[in-house]
Amino acid sequence: MANHSERRSLTSDPLHYIKAYQVYVKKSTAQKETVKWIEQNLPKVLKQAYSTGQIPETFNILSVGCGDGSVGDLLILKAVASYLRSSKPNVKPTVFNQALDPSSDAVTAFQSAVNLWKEECGNVDVSFESSVKTWEDYVAGTKKEEKKFHIISFVQSIYYMEPEATLRNCLEERLAENGIILCMNVSQNVFFNHFAKNFYGTELLVIPTGITYHTSESVAAIAEKNGLQYEHFLFEFSLDVEEIFDESSVEGSLLLDFLVQTVNFRDVTGKADEQSVIKFLSERCQTADNNKKILRENVGVVVIFKY
Repeated sequence: MANHSERRSLTSDPLHYIKAYQVYVKKSTAQKETVKWIEQNLPKVLKQAYSTGQIPETFNILSVGCGDGSVGDLLILKAVASYLRSSKPNVKPTVFNQALDPSSDAVTAFQSAVNLWKEECGNVDVSFESSVKTWEDYVAGTKKEEKKFHIISFVQSIYYMEPEATLRNCLEERLAENGIILCMNVSQNVFFNHFAKNFYGTELLVIPTGITYHTSESVAAIAEKNGLQYEHFLFEFSLDVEEIFDESSVEGSLLLDFLVQTVNFRDVTGKADEQSVIKFLSERCQTADNNKKILRENVGVVVIFKY
């Protein structure tokens, strides 16, 4: 039997995390469904937010934990530009995007993607600033009276901060009138939540380092408790887990690591315990049309309005 000390949280090993996450992205439809949700719903949300207010001449976006932008923040920028063009057909959209992320590589990749998009579309005036900072460092280094934002986005990043205090700071100090906060994160219906509940108190559950899995339901509950105006959306995606059931599959083992948030889970787990986890996974699976085992999970989006 492996010792508990041998078990490491996936977030404690950034390189292994990236490898596991890349397999997760490859095997899931999460990004495809994220694109669809943003393209179909964000313009409607903005129309609702500005139904009684004037659309700003320069639309300011704060992307918190932007990563390389591919998961959502670049899509948000594109959707804002599209909304502005449709709202003011004879005016070239002007957008300012402030991006925060503690990873310099991620921020550089996001800025490169924005610059490429600007060259391709040519009909939007975008200015971009980036800060290689955590949210906490950003808050400590800015003053209340500085720039106000019309969208503050947390795309899969609210896990790294205390959500209630973060939302309060945004609403009181950073969000413009008629602006929105957009939090996109996992819902209760993801495998890790079910795994954590089932194996709580056992050595099989490793608590992630530096991260708390705040679900969209918990963010919505904070908004409800504080009397905020909000909407809670859910969209489904599928995850192909077939290779996890092949012990010889490198990608299958990496995907399993991601699902249970543990580095080299198979290597540090006894056979009987491994089989109990595989059995638990199998019981939660469905069979796709191609006879592969899949999980159906949900991403939640909480939009908080400031009127």
